[in-house]
Amino acid sequence: MLDRIIASRFVWHLSGAGPDLNDGQYGFQKGRSTVDAILRVRSLYGAIVDGGRVALAVSLNISNAFNTLPWDYVGRAMEYHGIPPYLRADVRNYFRDRRLSYRDQDRVSRGRMSCGVPQGSVLGPLMWNLAYDHVLRTALPPGCTVVCYADDKLVLAGGEYWGKATATANVAVACAVRSISGMDLRVAPQKTEAVFFHDGYRGDPPPGASIMVDGTRVPIGIQMKYLGLCLDGKWCFKEHFARLARRVDAVATLLFRLLPYLRNPDGRVRRLYARIVHAVTLYGAPVWAGEMMASRRIKALMHFSQKKWPSE
Repeated sequence: MLDRIIASRFVWHLSGAGPDLNDGQYGFQKGRSTVDAILRVRSLYGAIVDGGRVALAVSLNISNAFNTLPWDYVGRAMEYHGIPPYLRADVRNYFRDRRLSYRDQDRVSRGRMSCGVPQGSVLGPLMWNLAYDHVLRTALPPGCTVVCYADDKLVLAGGEYWGKATATANVAVACAVRSISGMDLRVAPQKTEAVFFHDGYRGDPPPGASIMVDGTRVPIGIQMKYLGLCLDGKWCFKEHFARLARRVDAVATLLFRLLPYLRNPDGRVRRLYARIVHAVTLYGAPVWAGEMMASRRIKALMHFSQKKWPSE
């Protein structure tokens, strides 16, 4: 209860006195979801493509993010946002005397902690947003935008042609990585994905294109997984629905294994089946609904995957 009171006062101060969190942060914020973040990316993509340009999206991932955030940067962030002194004292007490116990061969060792925000807590996510806000305020080249969900950061760079978009994205990613490293956090290049967004009128993107991320060359693919959806260059979602059909089929198969323990597939069981399958199927529907309704093949694929049910 105390955590919730402190968190609500933080939010009240940020929204009232400010400065508030950067508008590009969608994680752990009331009234914002992963779907809202994806819709923001789609809106930015549309603005770039409608202007006759191409866009390069780069999704950056931080290694062990929540466990390695130094507490010093939380304190600096509270000063920047003008958090009242009594709330700063509460946060210092929140982190004070935390210790980590771990087994080292045959004995248990303990060490004093100086970083990490507790996951699953009320204040932990807010402390992350507060400290990571510094990264979202990093100056980027003109034409670049950042959309963030917790520690998932997507850099979107536009250009008149493929090479220009790549060059601009390289500079923007270097600025973002430098800012992240400045907080003693590390970007995971092996988890980084990149894809060109375009309208198709300029032909296919150049094969073998890549972008540099913290000294590592990352290939630019034809699709990327972002916040649970598979995004392709033209936002057609063909690969997303192909993967989704396999996933729905796997979920339905697991539910069938419960039938021997639930006797017959009566109305109660059917409701359970429908709710779970529909929850999996309809994730992100506001983003891809238009493409699904315009494609008979995709509609047939999804109808087929939802009809799997044993005979009574």
